[in-house]
Amino acid sequence: MRTIALTVMAFALSGCLTMPQRLSDAAVAKYRNVVVVPIEAPALLARPASDEDKAALQAADLVESEGGGGSASSLLVDPHITAGAGLLASVAAGSVPRKGESLVLKDTPPPVWMPTGMLARSAAQLLQAAGETSASVIEGYAQLPVTDRSVNATMENWYAPVRRWYNSDVAMLDYRSRLPPGTDAVLEVGILNYAYRGGHLNLQLMVKVVDPRTQRVVARARDWKNPKGSHLDEMLENHGQALKDLIGSTANELLASTLRDVGLLRH
Repeated sequence: MRTIALTVMAFALSGCLTMPQRLSDAAVAKYRNVVVVPIEAPALLARPASDEDKAALQAADLVESEGGGGSASSLLVDPHITAGAGLLASVAAGSVPRKGESLVLKDTPPPVWMPTGMLARSAAQLLQAAGETSASVIEGYAQLPVTDRSVNATMENWYAPVRRWYNSDVAMLDYRSRLPPGTDAVLEVGILNYAYRGGHLNLQLMVKVVDPRTQRVVARARDWKNPKGSHLDEMLENHGQALKDLIGSTANELLASTLRDVGLLRH
């Protein structure tokens, strides 16, 4: 029953997301200087079987330590999900961009447990290595307009703001006074799903390209994977290195895929 509910939720979420957009070759040729912006991500959802597993997640910097005061201190237990008509209607309504809703640029580095910080750096490296674009990462990260940062039965308090950010056709952050001179494009990197359950990693990555002069979104793409690992306690051995490696390799594959899909990487 739980697997069916999660599948229904996945289809519902996919149906509430804007279709991908790809840059033309002529547009890509104009983007010589790109600034990458990490978007705040929900913390890893897991189901630790013991206090030892919970402590291991914290010690490995995969979730925020309790009392940290941020978004992840309670995001340690993967809640049960029940999908119904009311929930699906709420998902659809919560995916529509809202007038006046915005991101907040934090001037502190992303927390170590937040994968979008690592992904923003990886995106800049990939673009630089391609040899056609100069890329840098903005100072800080963009915080989502999440008012309730707790865990609940559906996590819609987190997922809905992520979907609204992805679906918005205009930038939710005014970049015009925040970027180095000569910036041609902004690459936003975000995550919707991020969980380790049943011995599998569930990760969905999203990217958007913004023209900073017009504040319009000119390209977007998303991709997801559900690779198999092993039992959580085994993945947390050696300071969680196996889980970190799985997250890192999966995230980088998704990043390369989405950058190709928007046209910023050619192969």
